[in-house]
Amino acid sequence: MPEGDTIFRAATVLRRVLAGQVVTGFEITAPKVSAAVRDDEIVGSTVKAIESNGKHLFIHFDTPHEVVLHTHMKMSGSWHVYRPGERWWQPEKEARVVIRTANVVAPCFHPPIVELLAAKELALHRVVGRLGPDIIRDDFDVDEALRRLREKQDRDIATA
Repeated sequence: MPEGDTIFRAATVLRRVLAGQVVTGFEITAPKVSAAVRDDEIVGSTVKAIESNGKHLFIHFDTPHEVVLHTHMKMSGSWHVYRPGERWWQPEKEARVVIRTANVVAPCFHPPIVELLAAKELALHRVVGRLGPDIIRDDFDVDEALRRLREKQDRDIATA
């Protein structure tokens, strides 16, 4: 079961091999969440940023609508990185997302949550919009975390 540190490491690896690269292929077998997003605009775009927040992973593309791919692994999902032509550890048909560049193929297997959103919609998302600061990130905001904890004084720290 992937936890936050696993997703943080996956984001670090994906950032190293995908950030700044031009997308040459993009396949997704998930419903679109945003009416403003078109998955066909991702091919030819550049991977702008990759970040994690807890168990959520976000891949930002330099597209007209600033498309963001949101994945959550829950209990079963995983990102992999291969060279073009390299044999995959899992069957290709089991990948719900595949991002291709000239040098890398990055499939995501069995993620229960896969969404394409416009960047401006992230703050309005029913789950993503409520995420607090992630303690594992370098830019962790202690003051913001404390403010949020104080808002939920009726809860113990484990559920806040």
